[in-house]
Amino acid sequence: MAFLNEALVRQVEAGTADGTSAIESAVVDCANGIDVTFLCTIETANAGNYLKVQQSLVGDGTGMADLEGSKVVAAASGDVVAYEVFRPTKRYLRAVVIRGASTVVGEIYAIQRGPRTMPADNNVDGEIVSEIGVSPAEGTA
Repeated sequence: MAFLNEALVRQVEAGTADGTSAIESAVVDCANGIDVTFLCTIETANAGNYLKVQQSLVGDGTGMADLEGSKVVAAASGDVVAYEVFRPTKRYLRAVVIRGASTVVGEIYAIQRGPRTMPADNNVDGEIVSEIGVSPAEGTA
């Protein structure tokens, strides 16, 4: 089965202007999936600019605690940073981008895989335009 047929792709936070405040994504309910990957772009590489993931038993964003080892720092300006949580121990997750130095943060996406019940539709701005190639031959794209 194709990746996008087995995943729920959601934009959980819009891109932001240059700034230094922390950016928190919307909370993702993991009750129906076994794997969530958060990803975004950090425009300015700096040790103080990084993605981390938090979890909680409560879906309203209170009581969120950092996941150990979830800090991902961009190696170069404009890098996409991602962190995958396989079998989360609590139901609710969110991504947080810490901005120790002024930077722009791209949209934050959550890709939830392994749902026991398939989503009705992916929720992103615009469309996900995709094709699938099954054992494709070489030739014109």
